[in-house]
Amino acid sequence: MLFAKGKQREWVNVTAAYFVIANLFVLWWYADTTKQLLDVSRAQVATSGDQLAETIRASRIAHKPFVVIEGIQKDHGWFHYFVRNIGPGLAVNVWLLREAPNGEPLPQSLGSLGPGDSRLLFGPLEKELCDQAGVYPIALFAEGLITRTAQWTATINVRERASGSEMRNKPFEIRIKDTARTFEQLVAEEWVQIRESLRNSTGGM
Repeated sequence: MLFAKGKQREWVNVTAAYFVIANLFVLWWYADTTKQLLDVSRAQVATSGDQLAETIRASRIAHKPFVVIEGIQKDHGWFHYFVRNIGPGLAVNVWLLREAPNGEPLPQSLGSLGPGDSRLLFGPLEKELCDQAGVYPIALFAEGLITRTAQWTATINVRERASGSEMRNKPFEIRIKDTARTFEQLVAEEWVQIRESLRNSTGGM
């Protein structure tokens, strides 16, 4: 009888140990599976973030205006100067910027300009480009429509020394900021760099 009770107790202990081990295995499997699912979820979130960043970048490129000054020779042999948007996006606002004789910025608003559109450069500057000799460095800033954090693109445009001659153009990099900037804010924050690029451009692009 005592032997039977001992065997029964031993069987109960073995069974309990078995269930403890089984439960520990289940807990380990559950924890491991949960970790794997968490890793997969994190990877999916990272991939989604990368895809979103790429989509935003592609959207910015697809909607970015890029404005330059170009000289177009007419039948009489003289050049007229036009502002042209050669980018794929609408330029909501276009600004022309030069350095005044006192070293301060001299801005001029040119309105909006659609993709591929051009407009005759009006005012005293166009007359100077047509009639007066000398190097004319000019910066153009175009405000895009799709994004408010990288809304400005810029070019440096230089007319050669001879009056009524071709323009040279090159992109100008502007710092991208996390908040939107008006043109006035941009000039106030970046004028030193802009002025330096305008001055350097007169020696070659």
